[in-house]
Amino acid sequence: YPNPSDLASTFIILPEAAASKLSLRIFDISRVLVHSSEIILTPDNPVFRLPDLSWLPPGIYVAEVTNGSSIWHSARLVKL
Repeated sequence: YPNPSDLASTFIILPEAAASKLSLRIFDISRVLVHSSEIILTPDNPVFRLPDLSWLPPGIYVAEVTNGSSIWHSARLVKL
């Protein structure tokens, strides 16, 4: 949220989150990895802010949150 946006201040809400260390990966529409980082979620704070991705060109991106080898959550991001 918000989506579409300039990706300077974007949030993802994962209400089913348990306390865990997860990986965040952002891909462009061609599945080229443009960003990766680790995130930590807690049950009392299931909202996390994406890093500032305003440097990316306009387009469609996919954010994937993984716990190990499986995709736990994915979201489409539209950059204006």
